[in-house]
Amino acid sequence: MGLTLGVLHEALVTYHNKSDEEADLCQVAYCEMHPMVYFDVGTKYGIPFGRVIVELHQNAQPKLVEHFLQLCIGISRGSRTKSLSYRNARICSLDAKQKTLLVGNVENGRATFVPSSLGGVEVMADPQRTALRAFKGGSLVLLPFSFDSNRFSSLFYFYLGDEREINDGLVVGKIVEGHSLLSNLISDYSSPAGNLLKKKGELRIVNCGRL
Repeated sequence: MGLTLGVLHEALVTYHNKSDEEADLCQVAYCEMHPMVYFDVGTKYGIPFGRVIVELHQNAQPKLVEHFLQLCIGISRGSRTKSLSYRNARICSLDAKQKTLLVGNVENGRATFVPSSLGGVEVMADPQRTALRAFKGGSLVLLPFSFDSNRFSSLFYFYLGDEREINDGLVVGKIVEGHSLLSNLISDYSSPAGNLLKKKGELRIVNCGRL
């Protein structure tokens, strides 16, 4: 006997491409639902501009998705006073041409990798799993330590471009809310070189977690 959960009509229509008639009748198996995470994007002073919601797809890379999910919630690191989390992570670069926003790692907020030997978080991707294509409407992409590596840290970027193969990382989620917010930030904060305009101030993940 499967556990089922009634899902709101609006959620089915918006996120699962159901018609109004199908949504009225549909129930979704709870065990088949993908986890959802949120990112409140704002200034370094904690003032939020808006929320981005991402639906994570566990079937493609279960270990990577679980790794990412734990960083959204926060990972306790023993004697450390603060848990490792994307909370307060910096948005390091915005590229208008590539339509990307790069979020820095959880160790120091920079766009660099920190190996586990130096206290960084690290997980291995499953090479047998099929990589997802970028989703129409926006994707979340985890970056490996190097181009041909199966080792992943905590660096990721939001991709707002067309549906296509992603070659520099692995797609682990679909942006279901906040596309216009991210698009506006790219327009307002990116420089021609793809860097963050310093005169506009720093952008950060003010808060994050699981829905």
